Amino acid sequence: MMADWLEPFRLLVCASEKDGTGSLRETWTEGDAFRAAVTGVKAAETEPGSRPSLRLTGTLLHDGSTAPGFRDRVLRVRDGSVWQVCGMEERMPFSAEETGAAVPVESVVKPL
Repeated sequence: MMADWLEPFRLLVCASEKDGTGSLRETWTEGDAFRAAVTGVKAAETEPGSRPSLRLTGTLLHDGSTAPGFRDRVLRVRDGSVWQVCGMEERMPFSAEETGAAVPVESVVKPL
């Protein structure tokens, strides 16, 4: 059963406020809880700003109770890793009794 592999995640909610110097400051807080799993993680080397780094991409399989949208961020409760949605959601059956959805994600390495 697919539900046996799902673990706790939290949707992250962004609030922007002016910081007094003409720019915005983002604050991320935890929102709705749901169950999901990140699968098929691939690593690719990138060089943003001439700094070597690693970009992790994967697929977030979730139970469909909370639907993260494009550019939404989710927090994996187990290890505190943050993943950002980078594509469109696709609904799919996990089995004859279970349905869910899959959405492409990438790892966010910036601190909250």
